Amino acid sequence: MTTKIPGSDEFTSRPVPREELLRQISPSVPLHRIDDQRSGEVNALTYEVVRHRLWAITQEMGETLRRMSGSHVVTESNDFNFSICDELGEQVQVGAYNIGLIGSMDLAIVWTLRHRGDNPGIAEGDMFLCNDPWIGGGLHQNDAAVLAPVFHDGKLFGWTTAIAHQVDLGGPRPGSFSPSAHDVFGEAVPTPPLKVVRGGVLQRDVADAWVRRSRLPHMVGLDLRAKIAANKNAADQILRLIDKYGADTVKAVMHRMMDDAERRLRAKLTTLPDGTWTAVGYQEQSRTGDRDLHAIKVAMTKEADRLVFDFRGTAGQTGIINCPYPGLRAGIVFTMLPLLAGTIPWAAGGLMRCFEIVTDEDTITNASFPAAVGKGPFGPAWGAGNLIAEVIAKMLDAEPDHRGDVQSICNGTTDLCVVSGVDVRGGGSKGFVSPVFDVMAGGYGAQVHHDGVDTGGRLIIPSARAPDVEMTEYLYPLVALWRREQTDSGGPGRQRGGMSGSVCYVQHPDQTGSMSLVISGTGKVANQNVGLAGGYPGNSQLDLVVRGIDVPQLAGATAIPGGLDDLGGDIDVLPCEGESHLGPRDALYLHWQAGGGYGDPLLRPAGTVRDDVLRAGVSARAAKEVYGVVLGDGNRVDATATEETRRLLRRERATDAGLPGADLSPLGTHPLSGAHRLDDNLAFVEAPHGRTVVCAHCGTGIGPLADSAFVAALARRDLPPAHAGPHIWHDPSVYVDTDIVFRQLFCPGCLTAVSSRVVPVDHPLPYDDYRKWA
Repeated sequence: MTTKIPGSDEFTSRPVPREELLRQISPSVPLHRIDDQRSGEVNALTYEVVRHRLWAITQEMGETLRRMSGSHVVTESNDFNFSICDELGEQVQVGAYNIGLIGSMDLAIVWTLRHRGDNPGIAEGDMFLCNDPWIGGGLHQNDAAVLAPVFHDGKLFGWTTAIAHQVDLGGPRPGSFSPSAHDVFGEAVPTPPLKVVRGGVLQRDVADAWVRRSRLPHMVGLDLRAKIAANKNAADQILRLIDKYGADTVKAVMHRMMDDAERRLRAKLTTLPDGTWTAVGYQEQSRTGDRDLHAIKVAMTKEADRLVFDFRGTAGQTGIINCPYPGLRAGIVFTMLPLLAGTIPWAAGGLMRCFEIVTDEDTITNASFPAAVGKGPFGPAWGAGNLIAEVIAKMLDAEPDHRGDVQSICNGTTDLCVVSGVDVRGGGSKGFVSPVFDVMAGGYGAQVHHDGVDTGGRLIIPSARAPDVEMTEYLYPLVALWRREQTDSGGPGRQRGGMSGSVCYVQHPDQTGSMSLVISGTGKVANQNVGLAGGYPGNSQLDLVVRGIDVPQLAGATAIPGGLDDLGGDIDVLPCEGESHLGPRDALYLHWQAGGGYGDPLLRPAGTVRDDVLRAGVSARAAKEVYGVVLGDGNRVDATATEETRRLLRRERATDAGLPGADLSPLGTHPLSGAHRLDDNLAFVEAPHGRTVVCAHCGTGIGPLADSAFVAALARRDLPPAHAGPHIWHDPSVYVDTDIVFRQLFCPGCLTAVSSRVVPVDHPLPYDDYRKWA
């Protein structure tokens, strides 16, 4: 664990009450403010016109950045975002790009208002550059933001922000990601807000110092100018809007947008049950050489119209798998917006009023300086977001009117692989650094009534795109052998999780030397893409280099290899956190995460499983072993064999759970009149001795709801992870020293799965969440 540096708290941002912030802002920064009552005075037509115009401005900011940027991170994968804020930084409108990136922009503005008002000052035409994760101007150092105050008639009217991932901002490793770092001093330098534009003029000394740190200075410099241009265009359009409708009217609309978003989310929360829901997830390998698991814990309490997220008990900060407070809050925001506010305009400032965060200091989700935080956004922040998605889904699943919004976990997290080297194609010699962004095509989690979307993208990046393979081959000296959806990757369930994909690259035939690889991925052992209500997790993340392939660099090849078995050579399994190389005789294989399943896969209609097999979504092996569906001649469902196979699989479950002689209760025979569902499988009924949990499929009484006592009556089995299906990595000891199991809980009557997880053997049992309902 790193030692906290005295004085570092000055560079840490937290939410500040509005009145306290007003007292801290320098008098030299005059603010445009209106009475809160004015927001209700705007007529409906003006409100809608101005609101939609503000939304359009954020979209146009995106087009400006994409047209100017030279980075495929921006132009191909949409890893950027924008926001329009009021004078104190509350976000009025955010873009539909990477919503994780805007989860802390208000904190960065608050810090700037508190610390830059007097010196160097905040004035018309200024802009501030920041990539400090503790301040909120990015979730890790590669995320660089430009914050632009907007003045009207000499007063600070509002702010615009533009932020994008930068491919390289220095540090010991290409791509600025160092899996062996002990602290932030072994990573790229975090930079608090610097005045990069003064009075409308780019400050060349600041810009030069900024790009000097990068291995790709021209690309970073172009992105800096693109963000400045996006902010400038947004400010011009906001001022034109003010000229047309008046500053007070536009500000009133901005306040009403946030108030309306808050009101609508609070109204939705009041329709959901009160209670506390818990979840535990894991980060694997804190840095190169580590073989431990590190827990993230959350308890979400919903009471009336507010949420409290309590992360106490999370593991202490360690290695590189840390994020400061702004990253933790971003993990909540990028999950809440699509899952709870999908039908509400994303005036994030209003939505963020509806929740509170409770957390210990010096943990992997609330790390203190100088912890290494390079993996912040796609490690602990995303891991926290997955747990938020899980507890929100449990809450929604318990209310019939909202079950259609339930979704299992989407694609776990990203699979980071940075490839770097020297491009010698055509006789040249040019350095390159390229994260592999094919992994953007993740699988979405299954829902109660629908399968997850295959290779649908990223929940946290609604506009995410996997780059065109031909563009990747044009920009970098790589050749793709394949990029495809991967059979069996989607989490099995009554509704199947969306499939993920895999990609395989070799060096371009002109290349002669080795390329460097930096690898970081979580979900190779304890799946991040968990299923719900007995649904299985999606696939394990898997990164390999195949050494000494039969046809190096495709030289003289007469056919494209169809899979790993066709490559020849020896498989080198890459770690969760580490470095490697890609030689001319090697192939790089990445298989990123899919979505989790929903419900017991034995309840999936046999005809639907047959369709999955015909579309290569599920293999014939998994159809039989996981779904219990047997296909006969012409790929027709053998109904008799399927019924018998499913009966045998239930009998196997009973035997593994220590109930070899159990009578298997028939399914679908209990009307459950007056029962209240907890999820797809369980419900509770009122009884003279208190609420009793029953199976929603067979009606078996399981046990008292009070203190979650019914959990002890559920049948349970722990098996090696490979028993979850061919999509789960078979040997966790390659990565960690902890014992890992495939744990399932079943109804003791019909043996329907109610929970299916790949977890450490000491993972807490589920359904502790309902003790407050009893």
